[in-house]
Amino acid sequence: MDWLSTLIGAAIGFVSSIGIIVVQRLFDRAGKLEIYAKVVYDRLTGSNTWGFQKRADGILLNIPIWIEIQNLSNSTRILRDINLLLVSGGKEIATMVQGTKVDQENRGVYFYANGGSYSLSVAGGEIKRIDCHFLLKSRTDVPHFDEIKLRYFDEKNRPRKFSLGKVEGDWCIKEFPRNEDWIKLREEK
Repeated sequence: MDWLSTLIGAAIGFVSSIGIIVVQRLFDRAGKLEIYAKVVYDRLTGSNTWGFQKRADGILLNIPIWIEIQNLSNSTRILRDINLLLVSGGKEIATMVQGTKVDQENRGVYFYANGGSYSLSVAGGEIKRIDCHFLLKSRTDVPHFDEIKLRYFDEKNRPRKFSLGKVEGDWCIKEFPRNEDWIKLREEK
């Protein structure tokens, strides 16, 4: 009978150890990502901010932006394929192009985002800032739009979307006002 008591004790110890590990992982995952954005000047020109610009091959929507990610949990979080979406009447109509690098005269090549990649991992309790540049040439299949959203895919490949705000996206040459402060983005539900 002593062996039965030992076996039951070992089983109880094993199950409680597994339970403690599961609870600890749940606590580590508690907390969320907070994302902030700040529109900045175009790194290449140093003077253009976000808006519609005339180029030799047409009109270009240019959005240079810093994105700061704060991980409030104790576990590593993945952000894959960070990008901007153009939205018209609540419907997503276009995905912008992620600028990967710019060749600056006398200063060499500068890589945007995470070494040219718009994906990164953020360790628990860590803050990361990435310098991004999103572009889109005018096309007939991208009509007027009224909102810009930030989207990324999380570690479970679920899309996460945040509104950057309403905008008059009529493809007319203009620059939009640039906010000097960081804007905290709110996730859509």
